[in-house]
Amino acid sequence: MATILEAGPFASLIVTTFVFIFVLVVGYALLTKVKFFGENKGLNGLVAFILALLFIVVPGVKNVVVLFTPWVTLFMILLLVFFVLFMFLGAKEGEVADVFKKNTTVLTIVIAMVIVLFLIAMTKVYGPFLTVDQQPGFWNTFKRVIFNPKVLGALFIIIVASYAIRFIGSNE
Repeated sequence: MATILEAGPFASLIVTTFVFIFVLVVGYALLTKVKFFGENKGLNGLVAFILALLFIVVPGVKNVVVLFTPWVTLFMILLLVFFVLFMFLGAKEGEVADVFKKNTTVLTIVIAMVIVLFLIAMTKVYGPFLTVDQQPGFWNTFKRVIFNPKVLGALFIIIVASYAIRFIGSNE
């Protein structure tokens, strides 16, 4: 997907600055929210700064962020338009907010979509690292076991059954 970050003579500088600021802001927000390093805002800022520096130094990771960010932004805007459409059709603002608070299915679907978008960006940058081949080794054997159609089918049936049990049990 072509972005404004890829055009012009200063494209490399703009992309590097964008990735640095994006990782710095998101990293600081997550560290402040999770409180992994405690309440110290200076330490959280320093860790976010170092993380942002690492993201701009490693070219593959920078490319993943550049590919991942526009797609996630588009997905979130589409989700926002979807909820605004429901509000236009008569749903109250509190009812739309309760969809995320009370119904974890919507949140699970959103997180699954973000993970899929992340894996697509990883595949575009690092190549098809999830493809299954017949070579020996731990990682190749692990991929053959996990990406087996029978294992994926069983996982899908377990997920559907867990949601069915949750919905049937909650209606009583």
